[in-house]
Amino acid sequence: MKNNNKSPQTMLKGLGIDASKLKKVETIDELINDIPLMVTAQVKHNIKMGTGAQPLDLKKGTTIVMPLSTFMNTKRTSDNRRSVLKPYRHSFKTLFRRYRGQELHGKRLLMWRGGGYGDIMMISPVLKHIKRLYPTCQITTASFPRFVNIYADFPKDLISNVLPVPFSAKFLYDNHYHLTFEGAIERCKEAQNMNAYDLFSKVAGFDIDFTDDYYKPELYPNEKIMEKFKYNLSEDFVVVQMRASSPVRMLSEDKWARIITRINKLGKKVIFLDRPDLHSYYLHFRDRYNLDKDMVISRCQDCVNINHGIAIMSKSDGIVAIDSAFTHIGVALDKPVLGIYGSFKGELRMKYYKNSDWVDADEKVCKYQPCFFHHEEKFKCPSIKNGKCPACLETINEDLVIEKFKKLMLKESI
Repeated sequence: MKNNNKSPQTMLKGLGIDASKLKKVETIDELINDIPLMVTAQVKHNIKMGTGAQPLDLKKGTTIVMPLSTFMNTKRTSDNRRSVLKPYRHSFKTLFRRYRGQELHGKRLLMWRGGGYGDIMMISPVLKHIKRLYPTCQITTASFPRFVNIYADFPKDLISNVLPVPFSAKFLYDNHYHLTFEGAIERCKEAQNMNAYDLFSKVAGFDIDFTDDYYKPELYPNEKIMEKFKYNLSEDFVVVQMRASSPVRMLSEDKWARIITRINKLGKKVIFLDRPDLHSYYLHFRDRYNLDKDMVISRCQDCVNINHGIAIMSKSDGIVAIDSAFTHIGVALDKPVLGIYGSFKGELRMKYYKNSDWVDADEKVCKYQPCFFHHEEKFKCPSIKNGKCPACLETINEDLVIEKFKKLMLKESI
């Protein structure tokens, strides 16, 4: 029987990728002077790609573009019996035309970032800058299917088209330039010392002054969804985001229970927003810690998609969240936001946000802190390796969280 298993080096070579380029780089300049770790591939059989509410139906013979990691995770069927993708005859590097600040009057620009919501929000001011310089430029954005809904609440006329990742290779041909932010945070060590807004600006070839209010991220909730919640949202509530996409950025439930109890004592109800299938988790959390059922409420069942969550957040008095999406969505809705940070410093994400603040973990508790670990590196964290929440986040000063929260609420009421 013929063995079709190729060595990793051979497979990468067939995809037009140099194996020596997989490691992290020191600077953004190094990153943008190289080809992104993207792949053009041809679909060999009709398949569904992705999981959750929005899997993609891909037809045999379609040529698609995706991150290398997505290709590696999808190249064979779940039972490993047959390959479903093969390298396209024109590798990504032969089709990629990186945008480096070129003139864009009347031009088409394809921009992509797989996710998550927070990264998409932090990229949005770069898109605003491009449209400010070149109003006739048509911008197409692409992200993983579970994240594309957020673009519907972006400022009107900012984006011309939205695609799911993977996207058809024809969009590489159809657009004059390509702008990708893949790897800017995960693969670049400069991200450990530079605010994410400055980082993404540098990737695009700009030097944007983010202290200018024009560049504040903006979201505009859907009016029909807003009408739906017009009469069934209580007053005096804040939204709390307990969970992140990675355990590297999550506080223990014990700590959250104490923080939420103190927020309630200030007269503020707490509302949880998350996926509908997690509604029961929050009810169990509330009951386990004997939290007041009238003051601690899950509205996860209403979050059909991120747009419903945005609509509910827009009615809140503020946001308290770990290092994740809501810290950026809240700012885009002009809400006071308090962020809680461990593996990354709050300044690297929230430096330019007005009417916001953050609390950092104690650096002394762990030799790695701040570790800058991403999800794929989570088991480098000694605590997570031992089945616990990160030790650094357990040092978060609860008194400081409440003190800063009270200041933000007082400022908001003036």
